[in-house]
Amino acid sequence: MPVTLRPKIRVRVLPSLLPLEIQLQVTADAIQWRYIGQDWVDLVDIEDINASVTIGTVTTLAPGLPATVTNVGTAQDAVLNIGIPAGEDGADGIVASVVAGTNVTIDNTDPANPIINAASGGGVSDGDHGDVVVSSSGTVWTIDTGVVTTAKMGGDVTAAGKALLDDADSAAQRATIGLGTTDNPQFNTVELGSASDTTVSRLSAGDLAIEGNRVFRAGGADVPVADGGTNISSYTTGDLLYASAAGVLSKLGIGSTGQVLKVAAGLPSWSAGAGFSSINIQTFTADGTYTPTSGMSACIAFVTGSGGAGGGKSSGISGCGGGGAGGTAIKFLTAADIGASKAVVVGAAATGGTSTGANGNSSSIGVLVSASGGSGGTGTGTGGAGGTVSSGNVNLPGGNGGDSTGENNATAGGIGGGSFWGSGAFGRNAGTSGSNGVSATVPGAGGSGGSRSTSGSTTGGSSIAGIVVIIEFIS
Repeated sequence: MPVTLRPKIRVRVLPSLLPLEIQLQVTADAIQWRYIGQDWVDLVDIEDINASVTIGTVTTLAPGLPATVTNVGTAQDAVLNIGIPAGEDGADGIVASVVAGTNVTIDNTDPANPIINAASGGGVSDGDHGDVVVSSSGTVWTIDTGVVTTAKMGGDVTAAGKALLDDADSAAQRATIGLGTTDNPQFNTVELGSASDTTVSRLSAGDLAIEGNRVFRAGGADVPVADGGTNISSYTTGDLLYASAAGVLSKLGIGSTGQVLKVAAGLPSWSAGAGFSSINIQTFTADGTYTPTSGMSACIAFVTGSGGAGGGKSSGISGCGGGGAGGTAIKFLTAADIGASKAVVVGAAATGGTSTGANGNSSSIGVLVSASGGSGGTGTGTGGAGGTVSSGNVNLPGGNGGDSTGENNATAGGIGGGSFWGSGAFGRNAGTSGSNGVSATVPGAGGSGGSRSTSGSTTGGSSIAGIVVIIEFIS
């Protein structure tokens, strides 16, 4: 009966037989295939078919895949596509044949993976083998302790190297190379840290330098001014340190008793002082003569003129102005300025009346210094002006007298002007019988003005005399 061919005919190839070629043939009885060198295998019996068989494509498959035969034709007219796996690539450098030598055997049971065995020889016997003494003869050598000595190293290692090698520990090795704890190694320089920017070197006997800069120490070189020092190694009690030039410090020894520190040509120096041992005060409240106390080297004079009197009025309702105070001059005078003596004038007090008050009077010391008195207050309520000063080192004008206060200038008289020494006289309120002005009590101050609320007379207050005070400095 007719036989229908299958659509696909697969032929599996054993991996152990790769790489092998496949052959196909047609005999009188069948279509056969085989691996080259193997027996033929019937693929299709001829008597079962009445068809044609054509070889289609032959494809190389990847190594390790099974070979394939596929009918891509019809059952009657087969077209066989054949896939044949490629053989595995051989490893580089694999020896094609191995010949066993002495004490070597080869197990070739699996030709693809032969096993090579090497048997041990006779070993090494105990005893002296050249420069090495071994024990435990056989396949393992044990070199006896102490047999490999530095002497057997010959000239390949220097004597210094041998001395380092046979040391017992690192401490002994440090001692061998001169770096032990009791050694004194010498170095030109020492680098601190891994960089070369901190080099310690010897500058001179007992002195070190870091990066070439001296390290200052007790008993060493003086520290320069540029490095924060004085560049001076010793001082005497009382010495003063000063800059004698830019970047240069010098010392000035202590002066003698009574000397004072002065500046000469821009530098400090000692010289005879103008000091004093005591102070004396002379006060003048009336005219006199100033004769300096013995030893007076200088003095300060306070000169104050007298104040003006307060204003008054002979009749009618009144409110009168206060008198102005005398000015004060303060002046420094030397013994040479005074000489043997100087006339002193003290401004006399001004007396109040029933009209404009009298003006104060000037005070003076010779022609050296003077201060004018204050002006009197008016009967119409205006205060007098304070005295003026211009000859002192300090010039203090006197205070102006106060104007009268209240409605129609009839309530109270003006107060007196104040001087350097204190306030002027206070003003009184007006009464029906009238209030006279008040006299001053402080040197140089002005009297206050009178006042009256009904018609009648009132008298202004008197001032007080000026004053001259001289503070002497006795050497």
